[in-house]
Amino acid sequence: MQTEKNKTNFWKEYRAYRAKRKQQEKAEKKLRKEERKTLSREERIASQKQRAEQRKKETVWKWEIFSWVITLAAAVAVALVVRTFLAEPVMVEGKSMSNTLLDQEIVLESKLAYLVGQPQRNDVVICHYPERGNTLFVKRLVALPGDAVEVRALTEQEWNDHQEELEAELQAWVDFIRTIDVSAADSERRQDVEIMLMQANLIEQMIIGHSYSSNHAKLKFVFVKAKDDLSADAVPQRVPIPEYMGRWPSSDYELQVLEDNQYFVIGDNRGNSHDSRSGDVGPLDRSYILGKVKWVVWPYTDWRTVE
Repeated sequence: MQTEKNKTNFWKEYRAYRAKRKQQEKAEKKLRKEERKTLSREERIASQKQRAEQRKKETVWKWEIFSWVITLAAAVAVALVVRTFLAEPVMVEGKSMSNTLLDQEIVLESKLAYLVGQPQRNDVVICHYPERGNTLFVKRLVALPGDAVEVRALTEQEWNDHQEELEAELQAWVDFIRTIDVSAADSERRQDVEIMLMQANLIEQMIIGHSYSSNHAKLKFVFVKAKDDLSADAVPQRVPIPEYMGRWPSSDYELQVLEDNQYFVIGDNRGNSHDSRSGDVGPLDRSYILGKVKWVVWPYTDWRTVE
């Protein structure tokens, strides 16, 4: 019924256009007839040229509008294709990825990366959460389908086996946190930095260069067992501390084996991030992983690649 109605409207508009056009042609013929009676041959030629020039200008003007409409439509179509299949700018909101990504920075999300490939461990990704509509989140992917993941403190044996490596990572984190200029931060950011500085001082005083104690249990690490070997004897791999990690996490996450098509994401600011560790988020289905973050593009003075 809608199609028949559209056809009817089209023919009505076409008939109205033809009727108007015929009236214009009739008026022009009447004008030319009157000109032949009152004007000289030279005057008639001049009048005809003037009308021809006027019609030419109208034609050029209409073509210019048509050309601009086509150009604009093509630009919109290209932009939609690029944003849908290739890349899209996304603004970081919040502090869950500090200090890797800061609040209000704009990153470039590569959708092509996951159209031609699959998400990998340690990728920084743009994702949706269940029951959160089209809201975008930026997190780090730490575990793949079939992996076993948990968050906990190190055992004394694990600390002793990897003490040199752990202390190097901890010292690198402490050193980085101390490079942050607290005075240059806004009030909300300053509070976060002050907490990280306090944690950095405690870690350096209590942990680095000392044997295992109850203080070590205050540091929570992310552990992953690859799906290739989930046996009880398999040694879980500790996910390295992100170079720019914010606060330390304070709670555990019990060991969970991810199902097919599930991915586990965590914010680099592990002590201040709402992510897969939360019951209302959990491991994400592959359809929620939208693209890979490749670059920070704004502010342009802080342009950088994202690792």
